[in-house]
Amino acid sequence: MYVDYGFSLYLCIRYNYKTMRKIKNDTKPSISMLMKGQSIYTGDEYREITRISQQNKLLNRIASGYLDDIFSLYENPTVLDVGCADGINILERLKGRQYHSLIGIDRNEKKIEVANKRNKARNTTFLCCDISTNNLDGVLSGYLSHIGKDGFDIIHISSVLLHIDHPDIFLKRIRTYLSEQGCLFIQDEDDGLNSVFPYEESFDDCFYVWEHSIEAGDRFMGGKIPFYLENGGYSDIKILSTSATSVDFNGEMKDCLWDMYFNSDLWVADDVSFYDKADAYDRFLSYQEKHSALREAYMNRRYFVMLGIFFIMASK
Repeated sequence: MYVDYGFSLYLCIRYNYKTMRKIKNDTKPSISMLMKGQSIYTGDEYREITRISQQNKLLNRIASGYLDDIFSLYENPTVLDVGCADGINILERLKGRQYHSLIGIDRNEKKIEVANKRNKARNTTFLCCDISTNNLDGVLSGYLSHIGKDGFDIIHISSVLLHIDHPDIFLKRIRTYLSEQGCLFIQDEDDGLNSVFPYEESFDDCFYVWEHSIEAGDRFMGGKIPFYLENGGYSDIKILSTSATSVDFNGEMKDCLWDMYFNSDLWVADDVSFYDKADAYDRFLSYQEKHSALREAYMNRRYFVMLGIFFIMASK
């Protein structure tokens, strides 16, 4: 069944999807610029599109089996994706799967425009929304009413909760939009599980920069989510996986695992205001000098790397 979603509703989600942008040498980023959405992440646009694409492939490979299990529970489910960006990730994860309808929401209007221009399916739409306001309730309720559904069978939230205020409150709120037999699927990060062996002090600089980057979000979110879910009234909470490791992948995907976290290009910025501690920028410079040698050693299997990436599902 295909539904024509001939309406447009705009929201603004408080979600900062990490996009690297070229920062000119004559540009001095500031806190005010950060608040307007300028990213500290740098690198040329084509390279970043490629990196994000490979990152999604890696994470989607992990998520695929879990989504197979979830989709097997429903016939043509209704899907909500929170923090959809330009829609590429959720569309890739749903490729080949049957679903009644999909709505993706994100704060970035330009990315939503790109998503809707790319999307050709009449049962899929992308909207700009603010999950921190009452407007969200009107939008989701209106959408469900429009398609004749009482709730979403699957709510998908990927690397979003670490970037929003009060994720515990949001999870309680979004639960009301699950169908009675609905499933919540979450992917998020937790640096508390990061590990490198054999360990070198050089990695301390990398971990420190992530911890004190203003845009990096709550780097220990993954381990908090099960608590938030339990206290938010969810049931049948399952931690499907807590990590991705360098022995899980080879070649391009192994390279991508490194770039997801350890690539020094992620933080290149010529202004200390990108960090909540002034010495974080100095630590970045220190790590940048060592990055190439560390990366080469990693690709030659001289380091084992484990990154804390949680995959969690729960029922209403």
